[in-house]
Amino acid sequence: MDENDDNLESLQRVIEASGAECHFKLRFYNWIYRVNGQSFEEYLAARPARVRNTIARKKRKLEREHGYEIRLFIDQELEQGIADFNAVYKASWKATELYDDFIQGLACSLSKPGWLRLAVLYIDGQPAAAQFWFVVHGKASIFKLAYDEAWKRYSPGTILISYLMEYVIDTDKVEEIDFLTGNDAYKQDWMSERRERFSLFCGKPRISNSGRGWLDSFFRKWVKLLKASLVSS
Repeated sequence: MDENDDNLESLQRVIEASGAECHFKLRFYNWIYRVNGQSFEEYLAARPARVRNTIARKKRKLEREHGYEIRLFIDQELEQGIADFNAVYKASWKATELYDDFIQGLACSLSKPGWLRLAVLYIDGQPAAAQFWFVVHGKASIFKLAYDEAWKRYSPGTILISYLMEYVIDTDKVEEIDFLTGNDAYKQDWMSERRERFSLFCGKPRISNSGRGWLDSFFRKWVKLLKASLVSS
């Protein structure tokens, strides 16, 4: 959470009042882009020249030498989309996906209300790049990206990010694009703002049984209120 989040600060005050000591710890960086009503054309014009040139050049090269197709899976033919995503992930530089069932379940759950944005780029009919995004309440979140290293020279991942950026900006009309966790250098090319996200650590050497019961009750109420505030937002 943000270090200055009101909910987190309230939690810290209450816990410290019970005699515990608390401190914040940086957990990860979070890159975002606030669209502010821009079109994709305006957004792209503000990207670094090398990014714009790479997109245009690699598209021409790929189209000339092989041809390509991009398919977007939202709520139709989802099994095919997930299978192709998994195939790309296994052929990528990334470690083996340990939670295939979770990914499939999440995709299915997100597809039901129309929130899923699962895109696959095909070269010569074979999946070469895949990206798992979702759009909820005006925000596009970029969850997983992968490409087959055999096609690396064509920058299929960059082409696919460009496609999805255009879709979520011009079609979904999102207000914010969120790269979630990570401080990878390439994210700065696509985003405009880096945020820091913290965890609150608290400890108390000794606590009575009554104190434990009070803290347990407090945490349950706090989590319930936090969930309610997230749903309402």
